This record gives sequence, structure tokens and C-alpha cells, in this order.
Amino acid sequence: MYASILNNRSRVLLFFFLLTCVVRFLFIAVTGMHGYDYVPVDAKEYIDLANRALHGNFNFDLVRFVRSPLYPLYVTAHMALFGNFWEQAVTATQILLSGFTCVYVVLIADKMFVNGRVSFVTGMLYLVYVPVFYFTGSFTSECLYQFLYVAGTYHFLRFIDRKRLPEALKFSVLFTLCYLTRSDIGLFFPFIFAVIFYEFRNNLRPAFASLLIFAAVLFLATLPWGLYNKKVHDVYITSSNGGKYVFYLSNSNIGYTDLVATPPYGSPAFKAYIASFAIMDNPAFDSIMALPQAVKQDAFFHRSLNWIKNNPAKFVQVKLMSVARLLLPGESWKHHPFSRWLISFAIGLPVYLLFYAGAFLAIRRDPRRHLWFIGKYLSTVGYVVIFLFTERFRAYSIEPFFLMYVAFALCLILQRFAWLNDSFIGRWIPADNKTVNAV
Repeated sequence: MYASILNNRSRVLLFFFLLTCVVRFLFIAVTGMHGYDYVPVDAKEYIDLANRALHGNFNFDLVRFVRSPLYPLYVTAHMALFGNFWEQAVTATQILLSGFTCVYVVLIADKMFVNGRVSFVTGMLYLVYVPVFYFTGSFTSECLYQFLYVAGTYHFLRFIDRKRLPEALKFSVLFTLCYLTRSDIGLFFPFIFAVIFYEFRNNLRPAFASLLIFAAVLFLATLPWGLYNKKVHDVYITSSNGGKYVFYLSNSNIGYTDLVATPPYGSPAFKAYIASFAIMDNPAFDSIMALPQAVKQDAFFHRSLNWIKNNPAKFVQVKLMSVARLLLPGESWKHHPFSRWLISFAIGLPVYLLFYAGAFLAIRRDPRRHLWFIGKYLSTVGYVVIFLFTERFRAYSIEPFFLMYVAFALCLILQRFAWLNDSFIGRWIPADNKTVNAV
């Protein structure tokens, strides 16, 4: 019976969608966490902005920067449609988004490896690997961003394979919506077209056509937001203008304290820093915060450049620690109790080791096929080096794509020891049959 189910494409995808939704619902119910509990400061800000929009005020100025518009508007839509039950509705739709994300993750794995067992294991890993779905119940943008990012990547790969402009339109819309959710994805845009122009190097017309489609969608979709901010803040903002602020957080005494010279966990100095990181760079921080948005971000940026110039050794330490945090699993050992860090490290270590092994073997076998992932990973490294590292950023952006390489390595190990055919995966999914058709 199970083999029949898992050899049918639609049933496989429905199986993963429904099971993902069940797992997310149970996780939220068992942990008992409310949407405000995951990232309290950000959640409160998002909901405040959503309430502003509900009353016709679209000024998303948070003082330190202007927030990207899509997630607050997503919450506003739930408030308008569901009234007093908007919180439950947001949680429910984000559970559904996570289910659809799992479907896309399985489809991407199938496209990359054309192997049903790898696809199946990838889906099972997405079901249970907590970091990729931890924020499903949060009133913050991670779940929406992850769905748009993964779905956009799938249609980007379909465009590479099929060379059809409707697929270019689909990935352009999804990546643009992703950009309007969080501007982080902007670092990946150059890699998108580097891959496209490489793949279409013998016939550049589809490459230029896709570039024009993407540019048109991005321009038209961000135009209203840009014009609104130009009118209100005298600066044209296409998503968020917080890039220079985030650059400042990393490249300043604030970033150095956070990443390198962190006070001992639980100490009075640590509690004071967590309560207000601005104490590490006052009165300069407060004076910049008082400036209007039209000049504030440049002031943060120039403050960072002066810090880098005067503290080259600290700057290098911050960058090295950021990369180390990206490469190593688990939460920060500087910001959590040792026992919590140890548990998160122990859970993440086998996943990361398998990812590195699987990615290395897959890329060595067929580097062209995985060129997009190399670009995606390099854009992640670029974000960490230029801006700053957070476990959240890694979890919602790059880790969902880790899992297919983890699955590939696992299947190779099981096959090497002749365990794969005798396992439940081998019995349910024949070796010569894919979980889903190559699409």
C-alpha cells in the first residue's frame, strides 16, 4: 500500500504537505509559544505596523530604519478578514505556507538529484529539522520569506531547464515579493543572472528577456512603496533602508561586543548589554537616531567606516567570528546557557557534517547542476561578512536547501553498507523510480 502511495507524484506531495502541517501544529501546541514569544521586539514592531496600515497609515518608520512592507500588510489582511481571530488565522496560514514550502523543497531535491529516495529523505528531514520551521508560529517574517524564497528558487530552476519565459515571470514575481518581505535577498540577485547568462551563453536572447522581465517586475512592484517613502521621508526606499544600519551593528563596538568581547552570560554587564546594546556606542548612537531617515543611514554607514579604519584588528576578528558562526551548527555559545548551546550543537552537528559531505560530492560530480546553490551559499557568506550573522538568518534562508545534500549523503551511506534496499525507504520507493517526476 505504502509503495503505491509513494510512487504517485500527487499523493507524495500531498503526503508531505499534510504531514508538515500536522508537525508544525503539534510543535506550536506542545511548546505553547505565542506568536510574540519567538522574537518579542520584532513581533511587536510588525504588529504595530500592521495596526497602522489597518488604520490607513503606511509609514513603517521604526526610527532606526523603515521596515519592509509585505509582512506587516500580510498581517493587516488577516486583521481585516478575521477580526478578533487574526492571531489564530496568521498562525494557521503560516502553517499552510510551511506545508507548501516542504512541497517545493521536495521538488527541488528531485530536480537536482533525479532520485526518489533522496527526494523522500529530504522531505522527511524538512518535517523534523526544527531550525527550518522554528519560526512558523512567530508573528515575524521568517515563514513568509522562506516560502517565497524556496518557491522562487524552484521556478528559477524550471526556467533554467525549460527556457520558458512564463517561468521567468514566476520567479521574478516570487523573488520580488521576497524582497518586499526582507531585503536580504538582494545579495542573491547578481548570482541569479550570473547563473542565467552562464546557462544561456550559447543563446543570450532568453537571458536578456528574463533580465528585462525581472527588472520590470521589480520596478513596478516596488514603485508605489518607493514613491510613498520619497514623499514621506524624502528618500526612495524600494523595500527597507536598514542595510546601512545593520552594517553599522556589525562593524562597530556593538558588533564587536556581540560577537567577540561578549560579557559572560548572565553577568550584570551581559544583562546591561542585552537590555540596551546602544550603551556600547553612545552618545553617537542616540545622536544618529535623532536624524531624519533621509540622512540617518548614511550617518550610520560613515560611523562604521570610521570604526573599521580605527580598529582594523577588531574588524578582522568580527568577520572571522561571523564566518565561524555560519559554518558551525547550533546557537551562540556566548548568548545562551552552556547546556542549551551543547544540545543545539549536538543536534546540528551530524546534519552539518552530512551537508558538507553531500554538497562536496554532489558539486564534484556535476558542478554545473549545482551552480545556483554555490551562488546562493556565496550570497549568504557575503551577507554574513558584509553585515552580520544571526541564527535566524541562516535558518530561514539557506538551511532549507542544506537538507537535500544531507539526504544525498545519507542515501550514499545507506547504499554503501547495503542498508538502503532493506530499509523502509528502500521497500517503499524502488531504486529505479523517482518520488516525483522531473518537472
